[in-house]
Amino acid sequence: MSKLLENRNAIVTGASRGIGAATAYTLAKNGANVVLTYATSAGKAEDLAKKIIEDFGVKAYAIKSDASEYGSAEKLVAEVSKLFKTVDILVNNAGFDDDGLIADLTEDRFHKILQVNTVYPVLLVKHCIPYFGTKPRVVNTSSVLARQVTEFACSYSASKAGLESATKSIALELGQKHELTCNAVSVGTTATDMWYRSDPAMLEAYEPQIKATPAAARIAEPQDIADIILFLSQESSRWVTGSTICANGGMQFI
Repeated sequence: MSKLLENRNAIVTGASRGIGAATAYTLAKNGANVVLTYATSAGKAEDLAKKIIEDFGVKAYAIKSDASEYGSAEKLVAEVSKLFKTVDILVNNAGFDDDGLIADLTEDRFHKILQVNTVYPVLLVKHCIPYFGTKPRVVNTSSVLARQVTEFACSYSASKAGLESATKSIALELGQKHELTCNAVSVGTTATDMWYRSDPAMLEAYEPQIKATPAAARIAEPQDIADIILFLSQESSRWVTGSTICANGGMQFI
């Protein structure tokens, strides 16, 4: 019996842990070959690639790609093109959130957040265009902070709002030309390293919202998000494009 994503080739950025790792594993479980990117956690990414190969018999590669470095998107796609003839699924999950109060914001930090969260994913799409396979799928990981006003998150919120806007542009410009769909998932509080590294004051401020989350009074697990990305990565999601999907348990309705 064939699997949902059999013979499809996927790139998942920021895949050494958290949502990215859960997504790479889930796509592979459903038959996809995967490239997992990492910035610093080589061991975790390589261990996951080995586990994927052992568990599912698909191809899996861990490739270093630091989204904060200029030229990294083009370099990654060049490396992937040596491994796969096509790119069928692109999950832009890598993120950076070293934010703070506006009074403490530096120009370098602001530029880095925008580079990682907005510029890098858009340029990955651009450089993948010559390699897109049949009916490619692009999924961008966004955040409730694209719409929610809170302290400690000015540049991060701006970067994710920009990514959601770019999601619509990608869907419009590349949709019919490549039979491509592009969507974003709006993620809320999730049990990841990024969440647990957040400013304690921000974590405390979110407690009432977590307790009031309609789906369940808890934060998300990475698998909750990976399952939504799986749907957006398969053929049956063909009539969903240019959309930002609520992937936050109803913490923020869209």
